[in-house]
Amino acid sequence: MGDENVEPSEETNLAASKLQASIRGHQERANPTKPPLKASAAAPGSAGGAPVIVQNDADEQWPPYADPEYVMPETIEVLVLGPDGKERASSTVGVAKCTTRKPYLGGYRHKKTGKVYHHASCQSAEFGLLPQRKNLLELKRQKPQVLQCFWRGYLARRRTWGIRQRLYDAQVAEERGADEAGRAASRRRQFEVERRINPRSAKDFELLYNELEAWRAKEMERVRAIPDATPGDVKAAMSGVLAKETKALQTIDRLKAQAAKEGKARRVERVMELMAFPKKWEAGDGELQEVHTPFTTRAQELRDLYRGLATDRLPPDERLQILLNVKWTVQEFACPLTHDIVELCDREADLLNRGRNEKSLEGLRKRTETLFQQFIETPDFNPESTRFLKVPTLRQMNATLAPTAE
Repeated sequence: MGDENVEPSEETNLAASKLQASIRGHQERANPTKPPLKASAAAPGSAGGAPVIVQNDADEQWPPYADPEYVMPETIEVLVLGPDGKERASSTVGVAKCTTRKPYLGGYRHKKTGKVYHHASCQSAEFGLLPQRKNLLELKRQKPQVLQCFWRGYLARRRTWGIRQRLYDAQVAEERGADEAGRAASRRRQFEVERRINPRSAKDFELLYNELEAWRAKEMERVRAIPDATPGDVKAAMSGVLAKETKALQTIDRLKAQAAKEGKARRVERVMELMAFPKKWEAGDGELQEVHTPFTTRAQELRDLYRGLATDRLPPDERLQILLNVKWTVQEFACPLTHDIVELCDREADLLNRGRNEKSLEGLRKRTETLFQQFIETPDFNPESTRFLKVPTLRQMNATLAPTAE
């Protein structure tokens, strides 16, 4: 429709199921190059004599809805059609004209026919939920406000999520720190318990002795504080404390002997590993090269034989093979030490062939292992051992080589 609002008069009574208005009243800008349209005569019974149907000329220079000279009348005649499409009645409708110009809301063009259609605004005096706009500058001012609203909302949401993420990270770090602290405390407690159950170093045994002394002093104070105790009762209580202290000292001494034995075995193994370790020479390009010498190769062979002798619960065939290799190795040198090692190897081989159990061979095997360790630590038999002797020039009596006949 044009710039007017159509309202039915009070006398209008429409009982038909379909109401059709044939007025074409959209007013556009006049085109001076085209002639105006001709309107038909007013319908009979119209109050203002306004044309009801606008018809074009034969050449159809103007579309029926774009007559620039058309003016909306005060009243219009509306034809009421029935369900069968035939005219049933006509009604007079009053027109309430709008005093302001309605905004242009755009339009579209039909691709096939080429006709241009404009979007119509609502046929009421109010815009409904839309805000009142005085001109297009007001629209340009409001749209950036909407964009600013969304952008500021995005920044606020991002800042909020950043705060949430920082709080979450702090909570996770705190929980992780608490877990790490709990695990560290558990490891410390386990270490303290382990060093008391299986002491290894001098500090561990010193801790046991100090705790035993603190326990003895506390027990003596408890015995002296017994009320109404006779001298005999005090003496008996002190004897009980002394017995417990003696038993604890025996346990500590046994653990100390076991720790010394294990520590000696670890030291011997470590020394043999260092003897067999290859030499490191610096090449011309500055890189370190590992090189095995005849002395380190000899140390490796002796280390492997010692490990074989120290291994328990071997099958008899493997044990006999190890004893034979040890015998061939020490027979290269003639001295009391090698003579004893050969004799011990022959004796153990004979007992194994007789079917003796391993329990009865523990002492013999321990002596063979000790003498072969002494053989490895002698520089005349293992030149690499010279670097690990406290007194390099010292030689043991049983390791002195016998003079050879010339």
